[in-house]
Amino acid sequence: MRVVGGVAVIFGLLGIFGTLAEGNLFGIVFSLVLIAGGVFLLKRSGPDRRTDSVPRAAR
Repeated sequence: MRVVGGVAVIFGLLGIFGTLAEGNLFGIVFSLVLIAGGVFLLKRSGPDRRTDSVPRAAR
């Protein structure tokens, strides 16, 4: 998921810069969706940062 998220963010940024000059609204919105989806995937693929004193297996 980390690789797919990173690629989505990169393509989204490239799309934003490519469509801003043209003023293509669909391209801008699609690029923003790619960036948001990529950031979501990157956040989901990170380590679990909850600080539980009891491990999950013991519950």
